[in-house]
Order: sequence, then C-alpha cells, then structure tokens
Amino acid sequence: VFKVRRKKNRQLCVLKERKFAELGRKRDILNEVALLERLDHPNVIKCYGHFWDHASGALYMVLEYADAGDLYSHVIKRRMKGSYYTEGEIWVMFYQLCLGLNHLHSNGVIHRDIKSLNIMMCKDGMVKIGDLGVSRQVGQETMMLQTFYGTPLYASPELCENKPYNEKTDIWSLGVVLYEIGCLTPPFSGQNLISLADNIRNARYPEMPRNMFSESLTRMVAMLLQKNYQKRPSIKQILSWFKEPPVLLPQNTESKFKDGN
Repeated sequence: VFKVRRKKNRQLCVLKERKFAELGRKRDILNEVALLERLDHPNVIKCYGHFWDHASGALYMVLEYADAGDLYSHVIKRRMKGSYYTEGEIWVMFYQLCLGLNHLHSNGVIHRDIKSLNIMMCKDGMVKIGDLGVSRQVGQETMMLQTFYGTPLYASPELCENKPYNEKTDIWSLGVVLYEIGCLTPPFSGQNLISLADNIRNARYPEMPRNMFSESLTRMVAMLLQKNYQKRPSIKQILSWFKEPPVLLPQNTESKFKDGN
C-alpha cells in the first residue's frame, strides 16, 4: 500500500497493489475492484479507478485516503491508556457504520469481513467501511452462501458451523465491532480456535459493564449477537431504531449524518 497524489487534482489517495501470483486470489481481487468502483457512499471507502502492470502481474487500485488510520489501531491505543470512548462517540461511529453497511446491503453486497482493521477513520470524524476484497454480490438465486471467508474473532455462528449464510453474518460482525468499540476488546476469545469457535457458536461473551454503558447500548449488542441469524435485525431495522427507542442519539448526530441512502 502506497500513499500517492492524483495528478488532476493533487488529491491524496491510497495506491493498493494486489499481485495475483502471490495471493492466488485473482477472482477475489477482480471482485473487489468491480464492487468498489460501483459503490458510492460517504461511509464506504471509494475506489477512483485501477490499472494493470502486466509485466509484474499486479493490479493497482486508487482508493480514497482515510487520514486517521484504522479503527483497530485506535482501539489498541485507547486500551493501553485505559481511555474509553464516551457513549455519544460510540453511537456516532456505530450509526455511520450502519449507513455504510446499509449501502452495501441495498446493493446486494455482503461484506463478509467486517472488523475493526477494515474500518477506516478520518480526522473530521467520518468512519468508512473498507477492504471489500472478500465481499460477495448476492443475486436472487444465491441468497444463501456457504464459502467461509472472514476473520475468526468476528465470524458468525453460522460461519463457524460451515452453514449457509446471508447478509445477517455482517450484522453479527457489526455487533462484535460495536462491543469492541465500547469495551476496547472483542467479545469472543478462546485458548485456541476450537474453544473460540465454541464460544461464538453459543454466543458466550462477557457482559458489557452496566455501570459504563446504557441499557440501549447493551441491548443493541445483544440483539446483533444472537445465535440464530433469523432473529438478528436487518440493517434497515437497525437504522429505524435511531429515530425511535431503544436508541437515543446525541442531538447533533442525526443532523451531521442524516444522509443514510
């Protein structure tokens, strides 16, 4: 990954190199490019274009630059300092993630690897979903998928059990990220992959401290982290809750991030 400037407007961008020979994932890389160039939302990293270097077998993508790095790095720094986000800050970030995810799902796209490392931050407070390399567009004939992609800590129970899954797997991962933003650590852990998967399958995780977080926030996490994907809310349902209970937002949130379409 390189930091570059576009010639036509001197805009700072990211140049992402993908070498087919090294990764052996040509289909996934081409998929990422096609998706990114079609998607256009303030809470999703924009792809401005791409070009090939056939000599080296590499594809280069020109991506939007997020000037504050990834959410994972911010969480780690805060954990080391013991500096928790305020609940107002948590809701603002979560709301933006919901807007971005709504754009993906509205376009029939399942991200499949939502995690703090793939969420980019900007100094102006904007939060953006990035790295759609393992995303998948779902048509009417393939509403359920069965290929395991993603990161174990953020994987849904249906993924851990190698069962068919749909866009609700992103809702689970969103719940993991929401918990992580609040507690500065992911909800699920284990001494090995087997115990981790067992905790995920049974939705076993430490309760969020009630003296630190409102009932609205802990309830939201619980609704997203339901074992049965059919009981998890859709992203549109989640967004509707920002206009009515159980979610009560800081007054300035809706005015700053009101464009959810």
